[in-house]
Amino acid sequence: MTDRNPTDPVAMLAAMLDGDRWLNAEACAIFVGAVSTRAFLERIACKPGFPKPNRKTGRPVWKRSEVDEWMEAGRVTRAA
Repeated sequence: MTDRNPTDPVAMLAAMLDGDRWLNAEACAIFVGAVSTRAFLERIACKPGFPKPNRKTGRPVWKRSEVDEWMEAGRVTRAA
């Protein structure tokens, strides 16, 4: 598990782009407003009801539209 702040430029762009994209943990952390990738993985991604990641790529990735729907349902604010 990483404890880095999600500041990877590619992850930042992926989180900001519209449309359905696959977001890695860093991009998801940015998208939901978590303070770090580790915080996202330990406090948000493991919550019941949070979209399940696709692990076929080796590293977990989440579908942006599913994360967005989860957020719109009021389960989390962007300042998680």
